[in-house]
Amino acid sequence: VELSLAITQAVDALPDRCRAVFLLSRDGGLSYAEIARTLQISEKTVETHMTKALHSLRRGLSPFLPAAFALTASAVASAYVRLIG
Repeated sequence: VELSLAITQAVDALPDRCRAVFLLSRDGGLSYAEIARTLQISEKTVETHMTKALHSLRRGLSPFLPAAFALTASAVASAYVRLIG
């Protein structure tokens, strides 16, 4: 429960565009190209926002993750998907 709350708070704390990109990817299952079309931004901008979101989530959730696991930004996204899935 504590981790679930921390993930929710970390996602909610993301800047609006980073949060939108992250949620469209992880909750919506959209590709970067689909997100780019949806938000009317370039794929590179989608990639930049996703990178920022994952780094922010990794920092915010690092107390909950083993040291080796916390090193990869995709591990945070995987944990998020498992919790909401």
